[in-house]
Amino acid sequence: MRIVNYSPVFRPLNGLAASNRFVETDSLKIISNSASPPFNIEQQNDHEFRISIAVAGFRQDNLHVSVTDNILEIRGNVGCEETSVNYLHRGLDEHPFEHRFKLAKHMKVAGADLANGILQLRLIYEVPEEKKPRSIVINSEMVSHKTAA
Repeated sequence: MRIVNYSPVFRPLNGLAASNRFVETDSLKIISNSASPPFNIEQQNDHEFRISIAVAGFRQDNLHVSVTDNILEIRGNVGCEETSVNYLHRGLDEHPFEHRFKLAKHMKVAGADLANGILQLRLIYEVPEEKKPRSIVINSEMVSHKTAA
């Protein structure tokens, strides 16, 4: 297990409110059993993000995505499938992997798609109605105060 600190990557974005909402701290901490497969994190707009993971060689039933206590976990395991193929070169990384992301409090995983060897996870930042700012009506009536004499 290793911890990778991506705070230098996100330092230029510290002024953007959405980037600070993506993770609970100003750094993205990723805990992985391996350095592969590579991945991208994209900000689509203020409330939508996408994580793309290169999973060439993995089928849908080899991948598992779950969220527990604001921890997004992506695991892949091809298994020990014996084949009769005589490889002259085997360059596809089909080793088991695990990527974990700590999500901000109101971040939700909206879906996952697998196409062309890329697993894409859609994340949405949804603030509950009771947490959104609301306007308070100010009364303009004069209030008289009686003083005791």
